[in-house]
Amino acid sequence: MTYSIEAMYTLDEALHKLVRGITLSIDVGIEDDAVARILAAVDAHAGDTEVRLRVQDDGDAFTERRVQRGVKPSLDLLHALVSVLGEKAVDLDLSPVSRLAVERSKRWKKKAEATSQVAA
Repeated sequence: MTYSIEAMYTLDEALHKLVRGITLSIDVGIEDDAVARILAAVDAHAGDTEVRLRVQDDGDAFTERRVQRGVKPSLDLLHALVSVLGEKAVDLDLSPVSRLAVERSKRWKKKAEATSQVAA
């Protein structure tokens, strides 16, 4: 069996294609400095991917809100958010890996064109 590479992506390109949203879990009593660092990270990576805040109160209740600013997912953004909130507080909503694949119809069309040119 032979395999071929049809496309390669950097980690940042793959994150941009796969991450549909980011949810940040924070405590209601989060410090102002942490909020400022989160907002700075979001502003520095502006884009169209949705960001949601999940605010935990002192008990089991929480409120979830969409942030009005979107982001462009990247390794730098994730590092900045994790450094403020910790790994468990940054949740990625991922698309299926199939979004990275070249559409099959395009691949088959190219193969069909190549085959017809060889036959002619």
